[in-house]
Amino acid sequence: MNREPHPGQGQPAARRPPAVRLTAGVLLVLLFLFLANGVRAESPHPAPENPAYVPGQLIVRFREGLPPMMAASALLSVRMQTLAVEEALDLQLVAVQPGLEEKLIDLLSANPLIEYIGPNYIAHIAGEPNDPAWWRQWDMRQIGMPTAWEQSQGDAVVIALVDTGVDARHPELAGNLLAGYDFIDEDQDPQDDNGHGTHVAGILAAVGNNGIGIAGMAWRAKVMPLKVLDAKGDGSYFNIIRAIRYAADHGARIINLSLGGSFHDPNLQEAVAYARAKGCLVVAAAGNQGGALLYPAAYSETLAVAATDDRQRRPSYSNYGPGVDLAAPGGTQSVGIYSLAPAGGYTTLFGTSMAAPHVSGLAALLWSIAPALTADQVAGIMEDTALKVGTTPYDARGWNQELGYGLINAPAAIQRARQLLLPTPTATRPPAATPTPTPSPTPAPLRTVEIRLQAGWNLVSFNVQPVDERISALTAELGTALEAILSFRCGMGGLSYYAALPADINSLQTLQGGRGYWIRMREARTWHITGRPIPPDAPISLCAGWNLAGYLPEREIPLTSALASLGSTVQIVLGYHDGEARSYYANLPAELNSLQTMRPGHGYWIYAGQPGILTYPGP
Repeated sequence: MNREPHPGQGQPAARRPPAVRLTAGVLLVLLFLFLANGVRAESPHPAPENPAYVPGQLIVRFREGLPPMMAASALLSVRMQTLAVEEALDLQLVAVQPGLEEKLIDLLSANPLIEYIGPNYIAHIAGEPNDPAWWRQWDMRQIGMPTAWEQSQGDAVVIALVDTGVDARHPELAGNLLAGYDFIDEDQDPQDDNGHGTHVAGILAAVGNNGIGIAGMAWRAKVMPLKVLDAKGDGSYFNIIRAIRYAADHGARIINLSLGGSFHDPNLQEAVAYARAKGCLVVAAAGNQGGALLYPAAYSETLAVAATDDRQRRPSYSNYGPGVDLAAPGGTQSVGIYSLAPAGGYTTLFGTSMAAPHVSGLAALLWSIAPALTADQVAGIMEDTALKVGTTPYDARGWNQELGYGLINAPAAIQRARQLLLPTPTATRPPAATPTPTPSPTPAPLRTVEIRLQAGWNLVSFNVQPVDERISALTAELGTALEAILSFRCGMGGLSYYAALPADINSLQTLQGGRGYWIRMREARTWHITGRPIPPDAPISLCAGWNLAGYLPEREIPLTSALASLGSTVQIVLGYHDGEARSYYANLPAELNSLQTMRPGHGYWIYAGQPGILTYPGP
């Protein structure tokens, strides 16, 4: 977390994540192309032996609020097989011809309708596999756990373990596992077929004082196993993103990520930030390459954990750099970390994968005795009380790039947490000011406008301010022919929806003059709206990005003249004329644009490169 400020809880549920929809067939994904470039099919490149990303897959995110029906007016289309949709994050995982990934990314990344397109990177387990030894728990003694356990054992704190799964039948984990999920096989059985996740789970929460085996850091905590890595220890960023969000939404206070990849992905960072915003502490292994931090450990929203050996030094494999926050025992090949193995066994592994759960476990101890602490406070306590070990000097802040703020010190951290158990003062609300009423101007005469609605979707607007803005009153004459109304306001909650449902269910309750609306009709009707006229040159504020704008003039005007007040800000305009989808792209010659004018009664999608004020020409 690099000592910077950072931006809920519930019971975990054993159910398939409702946000994920796997498609059965091939879908046609229609994308607006900012540059009219074609994609030429080429022979796929041979797949590398150890690819950095999943061959033939891309992660795509469209701009917020882009209605599906507008995709039908694409200038060009690219056929992609949709593999999965993460609706909560607006992400799609799509299949493309292997070898064309980079070409498609280059082609579509300039498209302003697409917020992100990139590879589905692969992450790997950060620990070294299967180096057995018979050393026991020197790691627990190094950080003072016997003293810490006298005060806390992590009672009931939920730790999400995003890893290879867990051996649910291991006797050392009995009673400490919650329902989890397998994001690889899409089922509720996150069984460990690698061993890495079971080993990490043992460090986290192997049952103590049970007369067998070992004791975990927080032996009364609850572990939520989320499987994202396969039998080889590999897994896609897409599944890791899903698992992080799942953990945050299902009651985890701590998310342990003993994994990492070499590539930055803004969607991965956003998932971590989402979890942080919900109050989770996200703990990530620094990595074992002896170089820069892996992702997600490199993100400031995570608590990046380096490793120490049995002599409290940084092993040469432990990654380092500006983002390191803390250090914990990770061991070496000769003196590793002893923990659980599948089939009820035990083994020794080493790496920053083993260091991270020591930090996650200590965080659980702190939250167990002081549940009101924030994630930032928990992180700060561990950093403030860390031991200054190793051979590299610490700066004035008490930090260095090898071990961060130092080796975690469990007894000191618990003592500091107890000192922070103070009541929170109640703020006194200041008295509300009495507003000065503003005199109302003399109202203009009423006028009625007429809009012809076709069966299906209509993109409309009106240039009067209704006397009664309630949709129920405005659309009474349409009766059951009206099916739905959609509105979009950038920066104001995005899409709003109205249908024939109870009033408290609809997010759209009123209609305003000068705005664009999608109206879906079961059959054609003529719609009459009565209100006070809005001047044709009344200012309309546009956000940077997509805007659903109304049209105010009483006459049809050439598009470039109608939008002249915006100058070069306008990049794309989309609309429907005479039942056909039409488009205008500022970078295309005029003769190639099918949308040439703007008409009364119509609404338009306008993509602006920066915020601006739209003023249509006067009468």
